Amino acid sequence: MALSRKHVRNEEFSSSTYQLTNEQDAGFTPLYMAAQENHADVVRYLLDRGANPAIATEDNYTPMAVAVQQNNHEVVDILTEHEQKGKTKLSPLHLAAKKNDVHAVVMLLQISSDKKIVETGSIVVKFERKI
Repeated sequence: MALSRKHVRNEEFSSSTYQLTNEQDAGFTPLYMAAQENHADVVRYLLDRGANPAIATEDNYTPMAVAVQQNNHEVVDILTEHEQKGKTKLSPLHLAAKKNDVHAVVMLLQISSDKKIVETGSIVVKFERKI
């Protein structure tokens, strides 16, 4: 299926939209690929149809981590908005820490001068390493 930045055809999605949007090959879901390629409209479309932003690649990269790595700020904003629906507003850094997404936390801290990405103030982060 071809995902276009300008147009995603509804008829390409069957009744098993959830399965399609979360189908993966080593964690490379349609959402991950759209986040990596900065296709913000496709990211929003997939999230609205049940795509799971917590699915990570074999290297533990999530859509948020790859969006941060690629400096795809609009995609980071969309992923953050999606995580915040019905919840207290959290920064992308806080969300990454809550998910134990080490890659995203490191990248967010490296670009911490961007106040849109990392809020100022002190944040206590606890990571649990699964062995």
